[in-house]
Amino acid sequence: PLNTGNQTRDLLPVEVAGLLFGVEYRFLREILRFDQLNAHAFKENGFVNYRDSLVPLIDMTTLLTGGQDREPQTIEKILVVEDEQERNICFGIHKVNRKVKAVVSAFEHDFLADNQLFSGAAVVGAGKPILVFNFRDIGVFL
Repeated sequence: PLNTGNQTRDLLPVEVAGLLFGVEYRFLREILRFDQLNAHAFKENGFVNYRDSLVPLIDMTTLLTGGQDREPQTIEKILVVEDEQERNICFGIHKVNRKVKAVVSAFEHDFLADNQLFSGAAVVGAGKPILVFNFRDIGVFL
């Protein structure tokens, strides 16, 4: 049964470093191929020229592994997302799957309740659990 912590949402399953995660469709603005963009580096930060403005680029593999990725992979896709303050930010991922509708459950355990990287978990496909990224407050990632 659904309660206030569980909501049906449209999710875009994405692959990062061989693992599957969910992105809420409501935050997604555009999906682009990395080779179509003009990416820049400034010190340790990346930027993408998106619609005539520089937008921060975050490699999701680096974010998730802290730069300790076992097998470096090339960014293939860019997800452009928008937060509640209508700021755009780009996230580099490896693969995009088809949109699904899933029940997203918020974390209730104290260990995960304060996690700012993920908003909850969902089960997709034939029972595969995935973590759902929290793009509500993008400032967490910067």
